[in-house]
Amino acid sequence: MQPTIQELIELTQPQQDERRYVLVDLAQLTPEQLRLLPANGLPASARLFSHDPILEGQRDIGPALLDLTGAEDPAHDSHALFASLAESGHTTAQASWLTSAARQDLLAQHFARYLKVALPDQRRALLRFYDAWLLPRFVRVLSPAQWDDFMRYTSRWHAMQPDGAWADLHQRPAQFAVESGDAPPAAPIAPATPWPMSEIQHQMMVYAGLPGSVMRRYFDEHPKQAAQRTRAEIYGESTQTMRAAARHGVGAIDDLEAIMMIGLLNGPAFADLPAVREQLARLESGAEFEQVLTRLAVIRS
Repeated sequence: MQPTIQELIELTQPQQDERRYVLVDLAQLTPEQLRLLPANGLPASARLFSHDPILEGQRDIGPALLDLTGAEDPAHDSHALFASLAESGHTTAQASWLTSAARQDLLAQHFARYLKVALPDQRRALLRFYDAWLLPRFVRVLSPAQWDDFMRYTSRWHAMQPDGAWADLHQRPAQFAVESGDAPPAAPIAPATPWPMSEIQHQMMVYAGLPGSVMRRYFDEHPKQAAQRTRAEIYGESTQTMRAAARHGVGAIDDLEAIMMIGLLNGPAFADLPAVREQLARLESGAEFEQVLTRLAVIRS
């Protein structure tokens, strides 16, 4: 048995009366993984978008909650899907794994309450919290009441990160980023009613989602170059460059995105290059951002 699969079995072993579920982003599954989906094991109610009248039409490309209890057994009908999703955690943000005693449809409905948010400027937005690489950041920006509600029906929850480490989502933060904030209203009012996200929460989620946004832009605009590396490598490099720039005072989203794109285009481990560190340090000395950006653009790994 592969080490990753064995780790997953140990991390998400259901207790008595519990099931092992996997929250997947159907849009990120490969054609082969879609073919492996159980024909009768993914009812409409297991697709989170099915619980919202506006999102329902896109339920086949949204998040879904699969019941893979017992699928670690090679004789299980869904073992091939179980193994594929377990191994793909190294390279994609397809899935996170949890245990719960709740019914599949009720648990999907519960999570669907968090899909739509009201931003501080009153705009409405879809929150892709189900992305396995974004999920650990999402659970850290919730208020205590929101965190307790979100985790209410789960006993364990893990998601593999780009570096191959398992993030324990069920570990309650010692300190919350925000102390106030109500949980979304319960069904049947939710999920049609967006839950209000504070300015601090919104800011934190924008920054948390930036590496994923830059990665998708990189794949869209430079597909041939992007195909030479895994998504995990690209995501990790974007995150590293963003943190390096932020340490030197770059705070605007557009400025961070520009530096991150240059880093991806100019080669791996861009943020570690002495010439890059030198240019970023110039920003703290008052150098013009556009001038530094121009110089960063000609540095090659």
